[in-house]
Amino acid sequence: MKRITILLFLCFMGITMTSAQQNTFKGTWLYEQEEKNGTIQLDLYQKSIENGFDMDGALCYGTFAFSDGSYYSIEEVEVKGNNASLQKVLDTEMGEFKMQMTYNPDNKSIELNTNGANSLPDKLLLRKSDIQNLETSAESPTINEFDNEASSPISWTGIVGAVILIMAMAGYSLFIINKKNEFDQVYTTEYFSTVRRSNGKNPQSTPAENAQATGLLEKLRQELTIFQNHPSGASYLILLKKRQYKKCADYLRQAIEVAPTNPEAVHNLQQYAHILTNSQRRLFDGSYSVMIAAGIATLLVGYLMSDLLIAILFAGAIAVYYLASFAPQYLILNKIANSSHVSTGFLGTLAKIVGNAKVITYIFDTQDPIDTITGDNKYRYDDYSQVQASVFIVIWAYLVAGIGIMYIACWRFFRNFIMH
Repeated sequence: MKRITILLFLCFMGITMTSAQQNTFKGTWLYEQEEKNGTIQLDLYQKSIENGFDMDGALCYGTFAFSDGSYYSIEEVEVKGNNASLQKVLDTEMGEFKMQMTYNPDNKSIELNTNGANSLPDKLLLRKSDIQNLETSAESPTINEFDNEASSPISWTGIVGAVILIMAMAGYSLFIINKKNEFDQVYTTEYFSTVRRSNGKNPQSTPAENAQATGLLEKLRQELTIFQNHPSGASYLILLKKRQYKKCADYLRQAIEVAPTNPEAVHNLQQYAHILTNSQRRLFDGSYSVMIAAGIATLLVGYLMSDLLIAILFAGAIAVYYLASFAPQYLILNKIANSSHVSTGFLGTLAKIVGNAKVITYIFDTQDPIDTITGDNKYRYDDYSQVQASVFIVIWAYLVAGIGIMYIACWRFFRNFIMH
């Protein structure tokens, strides 16, 4: 399951990068050859270009407008990587043609094979315009309305990939959080006596078996870390690392397999089983304030972009962040033990920024009294610039965290459920 989740994570990152780069045949292109030139508007991924010769303002995949007055609209396309097949291109006389486009990433140009349509050159070399005006302008309210309702800044491939990743991470997180630990069991003398009978052994363990179990438990104890609680002065045996758990779990399994019935050995075994079980319990160590910031970012993005799908993906990312923030107890103890009792992490850093901000007071002496009643000639000025700057930094940090909640959730999932 972990391998599948890792593959899904990598696929999501790849899909995100691919979606971000999916603008090869999108933009304004120019054709210049001797006295003839042309302007080409392209968006071969969705119909968003206005057909200037359509009385109803229909949209198409692109238009060609040449200086000789000829005009073409692209109605049907098929894009494969850096190649595009224009399967249906219409001119103003309703002539229908097929053309091909090839994008050259080296010089960022497009070679258009016209197949000799309307006596056009067989091949036209198009270069990207420095000024891109494909985005809908204020002069085209019809296109604005259409784009807002029918298009999304993320491709459907990216959306499907994100949904699959969200479901996989959320499902796996819930499975691990609710999974019962193998040592979450009450071990008693009667329990081991019953196990020994079922295995055809004597109900009471021999002195040699008791010594073997005691030796294994002693090895287990030596692997544990002594944690000092400075406020109370008490000390505890705990686990701080994953490899510690693996070693201790191996010793405990061997001791359980021996099935000792000696009361002291059973008591020690139960204590160590309790320590190992607690070390795997999942506790929330995330930030509710980050989730609130992500919720606000979701509302803002959904409102500004008028895209319900994006808002749904953000909401799913917040859910994943919450579930992925349930870290094993030993990982949280590890951070506490190595933090020297100083607040760290995202909230700790922000707290330090705000805590270190100060209001600086300046007092100036003047020659003439400022207060005519008291005769005070001191002028007081409070500088709040540090406080204002810290508040701005905190707000900006939460905004960035809210917008990037999906990537934060992926990192927390990888750290808490894959690495640990």
